[in-house]
Amino acid sequence: MSIQIVGATVGRQFIEGQPDRFTWRVSYERDGRGLFHYEVDGRRAQSSMDAVEIARRELGAD
Repeated sequence: MSIQIVGATVGRQFIEGQPDRFTWRVSYERDGRGLFHYEVDGRRAQSSMDAVEIARRELGAD
């Protein structure tokens, strides 16, 4: 299975309207079959680059 990270959304989704609780949505392609999304908790990733690195590691992307 081939996974390619495309990027993370610029905005954040606030959970229950609380700015300290949010998720990053990381977009990725799997085997060239369209885009999928992987959510990373904002407490684990302070920036979109952090979110991309976490998703890359957890999805096993090259």
